[in-house]
Amino acid sequence: MKYLTIVNPRSGCLKSVRKILASIQHRMITSGNALDIFFTDHRGDAEHIAHTKDYTGYDALLVFGGDGTIHEVANGMLSREDGQRLPLGVVPVGTGNSLMRDFGCTDPDTAITRILSGSRRAIDVLKMDFDNQCRYGINLVGCGLPALVNAYAEKMRPFGAARYNLASLLAIITYKPFGLTFFGCELNGTLSSDFILGSNTAHIGRGLKVSPGAVVDDGLLDLFALQPTSRWDLIKLFGQLIRGTHLNNPKVHHVTTDGFGVESAAPGTMLNIDGENYHFSRMQVSVLAKEIDLLV
Repeated sequence: MKYLTIVNPRSGCLKSVRKILASIQHRMITSGNALDIFFTDHRGDAEHIAHTKDYTGYDALLVFGGDGTIHEVANGMLSREDGQRLPLGVVPVGTGNSLMRDFGCTDPDTAITRILSGSRRAIDVLKMDFDNQCRYGINLVGCGLPALVNAYAEKMRPFGAARYNLASLLAIITYKPFGLTFFGCELNGTLSSDFILGSNTAHIGRGLKVSPGAVVDDGLLDLFALQPTSRWDLIKLFGQLIRGTHLNNPKVHHVTTDGFGVESAAPGTMLNIDGENYHFSRMQVSVLAKEIDLLV
């Protein structure tokens, strides 16, 4: 087997990605496999490699990284003009590893064992069309507070996994109403919300099981919306998210759907897709059922 291998050497917070790569590369070679390795240098590199590299002669695409690197690779592959696809294998060396956490596989050695077994599972992909852009997501799409939290967390990387909790508190303290409304889904016209989260995976961030019923290959996403509330209630909500009791909150609306639309009263509202930051004014989200083959 020959693997097109994309490595993000800056992935994670405490792990030595190159050391993990060297160990796994030795294991792969002794098993009769070959790795054609490309290191990323800055944001967008993984997407560029996945989008432009000729896939001919490769059996699979191997990613050393976290959810952000997977996000880039998925977007690069799914937007190719030639339509070429490869099965995707993930060696989880990121901070959160939400996708692989859903499969109970956050250890690199375990991931390689599963990859070498050749077992595949087709997983859903979220497709976001917004402001003349199209982006794809594996884990989640969030706007309002989830996007604001992510924006703050990006600036707090030196704090490691604790940055998400710190960013959540800062977002609650500083946020102002976003004026988000739904269209084209079950929540259309029922409420406005400052907290909207569509989840394809059960886990987000570093192990938060926000959508315990989410399944990555059922053609559906879990949509959560919080009706306007006080800052104190928001603090309680984040505590409930950590404990996994948020579904009991009467102000949390939860539906399972194959798509939804969101419109913002203000242009340039922040948007979080798989932990990557964008901006939008009007967005349509749809689920592409079983769009990518995952080696897991």
